[in-house]
Amino acid sequence: MQKVVRPRAVSLAAGYFAFVGLATIIFWVLFFTTDWLHLSDWECYLVFERSFPLADSWLALTCFLAVAGLWRGRASGWLFALLASSAAIFLALLDLLYSLENDVFWPFTFDSISELTLIIVLLVPAAIIIPWLWRRRELFLR
Repeated sequence: MQKVVRPRAVSLAAGYFAFVGLATIIFWVLFFTTDWLHLSDWECYLVFERSFPLADSWLALTCFLAVAGLWRGRASGWLFALLASSAAIFLALLDLLYSLENDVFWPFTFDSISELTLIIVLLVPAAIIIPWLWRRRELFLR
């Protein structure tokens, strides 16, 4: 069997997608089984959050498919990494706008810092991964 040689950045991207996929699943398990992740008891917040599981399931699925493909050096990894990155950016921006419009970040508390951290963890790496993948598509599209 031929050994797959992958650039370090591909391994880092696969690690990022594995983390996001697992964290997404853990978030929803905790959200629906505990009150730990409820940043507010406002009904509009709970309604807003409860509208995300299907979209977040898509994010988690594309993350796991990206990991499998990237790890094997397959074109599918490139495709699903782009899809997962786009889903992460979309969800982060949606969450950011909701948080800004509803003063989630103020006053600055542990919960607001956690929310901001979540947005940054979704947004920044995904925004870096997309152009990196595009410029190196020849690694995957052979």
